[in-house]
Amino acid sequence: MVISPKYRLIVLISACALFIFNLMPAVISAADKVDEIYQKAYHSILDEKWDDALKLLEVVIQDYPQNRWADDARFWKCYATEKRNSSPEKSFECYKQFIEKYPDSKWVDDAKSNMIRLAKQLRKSGKPEYEAMLQFSEQSEDEEIVLAALHALQGRGDARAFEAVESLFNDSRDPKIRKKIVYVLGTFDTPQAADKLIEIAKKDKEPEIRKEALFWLSQEHASKKITRILKEFALDDPDPDVRKKAIFCLSQVKSEDALDQLMDLARKQKDSSVRKDAIFWIGQHSDAEKTIEFLEEIVLKDPETDVQKKAIFSLSQIESENATEALVEIAKKHKSIEMRSDAIFWLGQNAESKKVIEQIKDFALRDAEVRVQKKAVFVLSQLSDDVAAKMLMEIARKHDNSKIREEAIFWLGQNSRTPQTIDALSDFALKDPDPDVQDKAVFALSQVPEGKGIPALVKLAKKHPRLQVRKKAIFWLGQSDDPRAVEAIEDILNIK
Repeated sequence: MVISPKYRLIVLISACALFIFNLMPAVISAADKVDEIYQKAYHSILDEKWDDALKLLEVVIQDYPQNRWADDARFWKCYATEKRNSSPEKSFECYKQFIEKYPDSKWVDDAKSNMIRLAKQLRKSGKPEYEAMLQFSEQSEDEEIVLAALHALQGRGDARAFEAVESLFNDSRDPKIRKKIVYVLGTFDTPQAADKLIEIAKKDKEPEIRKEALFWLSQEHASKKITRILKEFALDDPDPDVRKKAIFCLSQVKSEDALDQLMDLARKQKDSSVRKDAIFWIGQHSDAEKTIEFLEEIVLKDPETDVQKKAIFSLSQIESENATEALVEIAKKHKSIEMRSDAIFWLGQNAESKKVIEQIKDFALRDAEVRVQKKAVFVLSQLSDDVAAKMLMEIARKHDNSKIREEAIFWLGQNSRTPQTIDALSDFALKDPDPDVQDKAVFALSQVPEGKGIPALVKLAKKHPRLQVRKKAIFWLGQSDDPRAVEAIEDILNIK
């Protein structure tokens, strides 16, 4: 009997209506990935590892052009290019292109300031045309004249020059000019300049100017007095952006006292957002051992989940075996399942050693909590294809909890396309004692990239001993436009 195309369509639609499947587990978002790459790049900037920073920033720029760090990455690329002793012309052009591409970026003023400095350097080397090229970055001839005068005074660096710059700041009403004057004030390495910057940070009406003053205090005038002043701003300033800037500025002071002030903020500040900011920057500090011990304390004792999570993240950013061991201990012993799962997640983001990978697998196989086991399975699925496939197949074969076997099988279908993986999924669909696991294996075969699971699905649709499995295989074949799937369905309909 020949079955009409209309009847075939009805059969396929009816088959589709028979099944409702679980939603796919959440996957790590591109936003999380680019955040991680950018933070590593920024860490390399802080450590003056210019080549490492440039490689990571290039990934952010090329692979994630629309992400929220786009302008930050472009600016720091120019900065790292300059610091790597590239030609001044190349650095100047990099900043110029940055300003043209991101005219509203928060880094534009810094880029302009660096261009002015480079232009002066190039002019002295016999290339006066660069000074004329600065016109595109200025809004008026008066501003350009002011800036030229400021940098001329900066070059002198004596007491009369400081008095002139201070007077210019006091008389100016233009916020853009005043911010640039703060930059010049920051280059005077004198107690008078530090006092003026403190005054500006406390009394100026413009938050951006106050933040600029704090930044230059941390760059040129670092001392115990300054670290305590920065801490006061972090604690008491009414503007949250200024508080945040003060914490960042504390992190830029490379001293034991500055680290102690950050730790004190992280322990005692009532505002959890301040504690989280302090914890993040503590994780970037060069004193790894002291930092690890402190972050472990925060994970165990801070009353708020978000703060504990920030401490776990900061631990994951420290490239140290002791930091890895700390994450393992948190994953094993923390009283919160959520914190243990979070520690496992971040272990997986830096899992390069066999020891760490085996530890994550052990969590998947033997942990007492199902949520922790599932997180470990997901983390294993994010490793390189060969390693992930090997670990996931082992879990799918050995685990005594069918839900964890299902989880491992799901991720096998998402990440792998080798013949061994497809054979394993077919084997699970045929031999696993739990019907739900068999069904999940059928679904996983349908998700194998490039349609490589289609032949296995066809075989299951025709020959599996369970009717339910055959129907599911037919359903997923019906979702594919692969000619082999269409041919198989037509063949099955004709057999009937």
